[in-house]
Amino acid sequence: MIKGIGIDLVELNRFDDKLYDAFIDRILSSEERAVFDAFKDTTRQKTYLASRFAVKEAYTKAVQHFNTPLNFNEVSVLNDAHGAPYIKSPYQPQNTLWVSLSHTHTHVVAVVVLGDA
Repeated sequence: MIKGIGIDLVELNRFDDKLYDAFIDRILSSEERAVFDAFKDTTRQKTYLASRFAVKEAYTKAVQHFNTPLNFNEVSVLNDAHGAPYIKSPYQPQNTLWVSLSHTHTHVVAVVVLGDA
């Protein structure tokens, strides 16, 4: 049963001036930061950062209420062996969340569905 759904659309140019450590560390978990740092191309870094931001925004919309304030850097958006994104969160069991993520050269869109365990 679906308990919540969230969607977020991000313009990539909003992240043109966001590739600095304080902002990155506020958004990315340590696991995500390792992936981010492995990219040598700043365009790829910007897309990665924007996509993780979009998923976490969609996640907050799907859940709607957290018992404690959500810290984006405590939530990881990782990829499985097939490349599909998934959320690893201390706030929600992993088997209750489904993620879809897509991007173009100018935008990133993310959808998160919250369901039963």
